[in-house]
Amino acid sequence: MCQFVDIERIIANIKSMDEEDIEKLIKLAKTPNYIEVQIAAIEKITHEATLIDIAKTDKSHDVRVVATKKIKDEKTLNEIAKTDENWKVRSTAVSNIKNEETLLEIAKTDENSYLRKIAVEKINNEEFLIKIAKNDPDCSVREVALKKIDNEEVLIEIAKTDLPLIILKGVVEKIDNDKSLEEIAKNSENKAIKKIATEKITNEKILYEIFKAIHIESVRETALIKIKNHELLFDIFKTEKNQYIKEMTLRKIINEETLIKIVKTEKNPYHGVIATCNIFNQDLLTEIAKTHANDRIRMIAVEKINNEKTLIEIAKTDKYKGVRWIATCKINDQDALIEIAKEEKNLSVQNIAMKKIINPEPIREILSIDKSQMVLDIHCTEDDSYLEITNIHDYVTPISKQRRLKKILDYIKKHENKESRGVLQSKIVNEVGISEKILEKLIKELINKGLIFEPAKGYLRIV
Repeated sequence: MCQFVDIERIIANIKSMDEEDIEKLIKLAKTPNYIEVQIAAIEKITHEATLIDIAKTDKSHDVRVVATKKIKDEKTLNEIAKTDENWKVRSTAVSNIKNEETLLEIAKTDENSYLRKIAVEKINNEEFLIKIAKNDPDCSVREVALKKIDNEEVLIEIAKTDLPLIILKGVVEKIDNDKSLEEIAKNSENKAIKKIATEKITNEKILYEIFKAIHIESVRETALIKIKNHELLFDIFKTEKNQYIKEMTLRKIINEETLIKIVKTEKNPYHGVIATCNIFNQDLLTEIAKTHANDRIRMIAVEKINNEKTLIEIAKTDKYKGVRWIATCKINDQDALIEIAKEEKNLSVQNIAMKKIINPEPIREILSIDKSQMVLDIHCTEDDSYLEITNIHDYVTPISKQRRLKKILDYIKKHENKESRGVLQSKIVNEVGISEKILEKLIKELINKGLIFEPAKGYLRIV
């Protein structure tokens, strides 16, 4: 029949004992019935010889760990660290050792990497730590050694070796001197370490030197991202052959004097476009808009100009319709818009000018038609208060209307005999160059005048 043992009560009694009860405590500590009781007793014992005996002989490694924690004798701790079969007991012994020679021996020779790591954490001999950092087979041990090394020259030399990345990264993280980081970036055998070192550098001239000296794209990009000096960026832009890097550099330049130089001298129009996008000075934009040979660059400049007088001048004089169209879109001066609408030869530019004119009378004058002659996309409101242009590309003047009617007739005459049913209406759209909506109106007018007919739905023939 099992007898109930109240372990909690026994432990409570042990905690109330003092030195006079040492024999009872030792007996309880050495009696292997209940580990909890043994541990409670050991925690009350201060007698070194008893603790050593338990640490060396008890069958439970948990009990030996508790006893070893309380031992101060270095020789005994060294013996336990070398001979105990359990790594927890051994590591507890190593944690208590203070003698550096003993720790050095453990760090050099012990097969258990965890024990070597604990020993290295307690060692301050930098020469020995350097050897461990370079040669220990376990990364975690080398990491601990590196964290304790402060000699920057040594760290630089280690960073230039082919040790595992995790070790080298730890080395670079300890270095803050830009010149030291530059040496690592230029001379390390590891591409990732070159990049990590470059990321830590703050001196832009050093970053520039790294950019020029190293041909690894990721490192060069890292250096370039950190450079802000417009003179350095301009020099990189002028000399760089890699187009991706060149454009990346250009996008970083914000100095407008530098940007205008690029706009004026760069042969690649795309680079001129990028530079112009970063210019905001109205005088510089006006100069570009009035003088640059590239249409696209002038268009971008005009998009950013706010001065209406300048925009009016450009809308009237620029040789390219796209530039004139953009300038006209930004103009609100009614007299200028009427003048542009009257004088402009390009239909799309004329359209946008007319669309922005508020008073309908000038539009009637320009079109030389009354509202009954206007096509659907230009129409008056019922009270005649204004004209609305709903599609700036499709309005038709009397002259252009006659021209388009003739083109429709000519096209049908030329192609009606190629198919028995005549000409397919949808094919005429591309030929005449207007929307289907306007084409339908013009065809309806020709049918009503008896000039063409529809032999089958969607097909047309000359009468």
